[in-house]
Amino acid sequence: MGGSDAGGVGGSTMGSGGAIGAGGARPADGGGNKRDGSVPGKGTEAGASVPDGDAPSSPDARDGAPAPSDGGGFDSSVSPEGASPPLGFCERTKAVFCADFDRVALVSDGWTTIDVKNGTVSFDVESFTSPKRGMNSRMGLASNPQNPASALLTKTLTSSATHSLGVFSLKVSHLVSTKDTSLIGVVAVTRNQGNDGVALVVDGTTGRWGVLLSAGNALSSLFNLPAPPPFGRFVRMSIDVVWAPKAGSAHVTIDGVTVVAQDGIVTADELPTSSLGISAGLRSLAGNTAEAEISLDDVTLDPK
Repeated sequence: MGGSDAGGVGGSTMGSGGAIGAGGARPADGGGNKRDGSVPGKGTEAGASVPDGDAPSSPDARDGAPAPSDGGGFDSSVSPEGASPPLGFCERTKAVFCADFDRVALVSDGWTTIDVKNGTVSFDVESFTSPKRGMNSRMGLASNPQNPASALLTKTLTSSATHSLGVFSLKVSHLVSTKDTSLIGVVAVTRNQGNDGVALVVDGTTGRWGVLLSAGNALSSLFNLPAPPPFGRFVRMSIDVVWAPKAGSAHVTIDGVTVVAQDGIVTADELPTSSLGISAGLRSLAGNTAEAEISLDDVTLDPK
């Protein structure tokens, strides 16, 4: 695929801090979700929404993803009399980390941190790929680049591996363009607490999508997708990264079709790997925040 396009996604500017994985995240356990006083939005369960605070249609066969659903399908908790309940998505995958949001009490259960500001993270009972629910991430309009919005979950694994594979199901429900500069992160695979990262991003001004590479807290490369993910339905996506200061690689697929393939590139600084991670959900990376809403499900991360 083509390289950085100055007229493409986001230009060449990132917000303060620069790092894809940086942010004001809170630990996901012990109070990450506030049940009292929350107002569930579209596709949420009462008490499951995380309020604003301070702090596919063609599944990827490698991951055994079930056919997508927009709220229909079977309920994995209901089985014929005498039969065992069918295995959930995460019970069938061999990934080191998996989140299908189906059999947990809080949307952030199993994740390391939750980061919500001018947005919400909640269970989604209307859109999912494995019954009975997924994750909804929503950001509202904000005009202050110094106080960026966020609505995401992050998982960090202690690892010395130099290869990451993140896979997820994504449905784009809503994106309101803004006349001002705006760059939104959607999902990112990261290394060393977000010091290095490869992120799926969308330009909130033009609506163009791309893949942003950051190494050592500095913008490295930006590659445009040939077409945006379709609105209104799930696609199965993967971000496959080999972390290296000189001969790294980044490959991105949508429903099994490669849309970005970059080899022999800078994907990491010289420091050894100490952790690998994945961030799922919306985050304002640069400029003013555009109003957006997505659904995610069946998120996996595998160090290789």
